[in-house]
Amino acid sequence: KIPVEKKLKGLKLSADDLLALAMNGGEDYVLLFTADKKKISTLNLSSFFEIGEVTANVGVIELISDGQQRILEPKGYRHF
Repeated sequence: KIPVEKKLKGLKLSADDLLALAMNGGEDYVLLFTADKKKISTLNLSSFFEIGEVTANVGVIELISDGQQRILEPKGYRHF
C-alpha cells in the first residue's frame, strides 16, 4: 500500500524498482504515524494513506505483497 509518485510510473521500472525508489531514494519525504484502529474513523483520511500495521515483531520491518513476505533492511539516509 506504499504510495509511489505518479511521475515515476512513467519510467517503466519494475514494481520492485519503484518500491525501492519510494522507500529509499530521493529528497521526497512524508510524515509517518500510527493510530489506533478504533480511532481511525475519527480522522479525515482523505489526505492520508494507510500503508500497514504495527505488529509484535519489534525491530523487524516486513513487507507483504501479493501473499509474499520479505524482511526489509533499512537503507537510504539515516538522520540519527
